Amino acid sequence: MIWQEVKLCLTATSSVGAEMLTAELVRLGVSGWQVQSAQELRAYLQAEDAPFDYADAGLRAQAAALDNLIMFTLYLADDEQGQQQLSAIQQLAERTDANWGQLDVLVRQRSSEEWEDNWKQYYKPFKVGQRLVVCPSWEKYQPAADELLLMIEPGGSFGTGQHQTTRLCLELLEQYLTEYQQQHGCLPEKLLDLGCGTGILSIGGLLLGVNSAAAVDIEEHSAHAAAENAALNDI
Repeated sequence: MIWQEVKLCLTATSSVGAEMLTAELVRLGVSGWQVQSAQELRAYLQAEDAPFDYADAGLRAQAAALDNLIMFTLYLADDEQGQQQLSAIQQLAERTDANWGQLDVLVRQRSSEEWEDNWKQYYKPFKVGQRLVVCPSWEKYQPAADELLLMIEPGGSFGTGQHQTTRLCLELLEQYLTEYQQQHGCLPEKLLDLGCGTGILSIGGLLLGVNSAAAVDIEEHSAHAAAENAALNDI
C-alpha cells in the first residue's frame, strides 16, 4: 500500500504553536502522528534517570539536527480522502500568526513494504538449547547431524523464537523431555500449546520427539499460521 509521508516542521514557535497545529490536525480528521521536539529531547537527555541504552549518541544527534524545530510526522492514505487532508494541511503553511511561527510541509510517497519486510534482514537462524535451530522460512540453513531444524514463517503472529520467553520455553521443553526420557524410557505422548501463536513451541516439541500436539489460540490468524508452520516442518 502507498502512503503519503507528511513532515510538518514548525520553526521559531512555542508550545502554543504546537498545540494549535495539533488542534488543526484533529479538526481535519488526522488520527495519529509523531512529534519530535528538540527542547523536549534535550530535557530528556539531561535527566538523571534517562535510560542509558536509549539516550545514546543517535538521540543526541537527532536533538542537534532538530535545532529549534518541532516536527510532526504523519501518514495519509494515497486516496481521495488522504489527498483532501493533505491539501488542507498544505494550506496551513500559508497561515501567519506570532504563536504559529513558520510551517514547512514536506511530502514523499512511502510503500508499506518498506517497513513490513525490513525487519526480516535481522532475523537469522539461531540455536536454542542443545539441538534446536530456529530458522526463518526465507533463510537457508544446513543443520549439523545433531541439530533439529525448526522452520518458522511468523507472519503477524507472536513466536519468532527471538523473544526471551519463547527461547526459555524451548530450552525448558528440551530439558524436561530429556529428563522425562531418562526417567521413563520414553517421551510423553501429548503436548498442549495454549496461546500457540506461530506454533513454534508445539512444533519444537514434536521435533524433539513428542508424539502429538494440540496448538490452540483465540486469534484465527494464529491458528492459520500454526497450521502453515506445521506444514513447513513436514508435520
